[in-house]
Amino acid sequence: MPYFGHNIFSFPLFSNKKPDKMSFTIETGLAFKILNGYFENASYVKGFEASDADKAVFDSLPEGPSPSAYPHLARWYNHIAAVKGYTVK
Repeated sequence: MPYFGHNIFSFPLFSNKKPDKMSFTIETGLAFKILNGYFENASYVKGFEASDADKAVFDSLPEGPSPSAYPHLARWYNHIAAVKGYTVK
């Protein structure tokens, strides 16, 4: 289960092998910066459509990203919320 301390973000990593799963904890600002860079060139966490990996990352975010500070992450976040019917934070 992810741990959310003050301004902390837990991010699951998925591999192609199952059931390998690893998580780590980093500050929210750093996590948003890393994810914003990732979503600059990707539409989904893995693959070509929304998956359980997208849900895991979406659920792990402690709050919705600022579109002015993290435009690529905010685009992904709002898209995943819209296509999957998730509630934005």
